[in-house]
Amino acid sequence: MEMFRFLLDNYDFKKVADNIYRYNGFLLEKIPGRHLYFDSAQSACLNGEDRIDGVVFLSKHSSEAKIKSLTVHPTGNFGDAALGGKERNLSVSYPPLMTQVLRRLWEFHSEQEINITFEATHHGPLLLTPNFFLEIGTTPMEWENREILEMVCSSLITAKPGKGRNFIGIGGGHYMPKITDYVLGSDINIGHMISKHAAAFLDEELFTQALEKTPQCSGVVADWKGIKSATREIVKAVTDKTGIELIKI
Repeated sequence: MEMFRFLLDNYDFKKVADNIYRYNGFLLEKIPGRHLYFDSAQSACLNGEDRIDGVVFLSKHSSEAKIKSLTVHPTGNFGDAALGGKERNLSVSYPPLMTQVLRRLWEFHSEQEINITFEATHHGPLLLTPNFFLEIGTTPMEWENREILEMVCSSLITAKPGKGRNFIGIGGGHYMPKITDYVLGSDINIGHMISKHAAAFLDEELFTQALEKTPQCSGVVADWKGIKSATREIVKAVTDKTGIELIKI
């Protein structure tokens, strides 16, 4: 069973067109090909008459460590575009809903040992519509687990966009542990996130792009010890220039 099938079987989605279903303000669309290379021109939903506030890609997550996980992350590439999108180009992030879905996952958290966390911005597709990935990791045992599917789908269906201010995050490893802990303990929303690995590609222009593609961005949450001094200089230069808030954790 997959998230698409679980949603159809357990919520009152009604078919409105080929591969498109509607329920309670949601449109569910099965897209052709790999979502990493999704082209919005292929989407009947994004090119239809409905006003689309944002897109959530429902996906499987894989990792060599095979750690059980539920993750959310924005899309885009700070470096090359090996997995869709464009080099040094970021999608528009979706902070209020992405952050609230993560909070709901924690509220629905079962007794299962599972890692619930942000991931740094990575891979395609490249979209101007606010979007993020919601992923179940990392083996078929998790992908087909009914309790996990219910937790993930319920979190998405019941999440209401957070009303706090929007920030970007920078620093630390790919799963952004300090950023995740800080955001879950506050009322802010997070958009683009830059890991210490991705920070190697960073300059002021690319950092500014992350701010601009996080709607109504108020500032930066930085794992200050999780970035190198050269990256700190970029962060400081841009925040000083723009006057946005810098929160060091």
